[in-house]
Amino acid sequence: SAAIINVVANIILIPFIGFYGAAYATLIAYFASAAVLYVLSRKVYPIDYEFKRVFIIIGSALLIFFMVNTLFSEIGKILDFIIKIIFMIIFILMLKFTGFFNKEELDTIKKLIKRK
Repeated sequence: SAAIINVVANIILIPFIGFYGAAYATLIAYFASAAVLYVLSRKVYPIDYEFKRVFIIIGSALLIFFMVNTLFSEIGKILDFIIKIIFMIIFILMLKFTGFFNKEELDTIKKLIKRK
């Protein structure tokens, strides 16, 4: 099904937006494949995914990604590395303050920090 969706989407999108159409067609096909796989696998082995946590981490990662790439795109390599480390720390703090980590995970992190 994903291959058929990919071919049809390529036929439709490539004439209008070129190679970006091929990229979007592949994205659509993979998304459709994942959705079908999710629905079918729920019938065989239902797993309660924590979608709130998944969306928090994806949203936080996208926000940091766009901030780093738009605000600091013309900086030297060493300063760029330092800024990326800072934003990685901000990312972890965002996860903490959005309630991503549960108590057990926070306790594990604290134990790991104390061990080092």
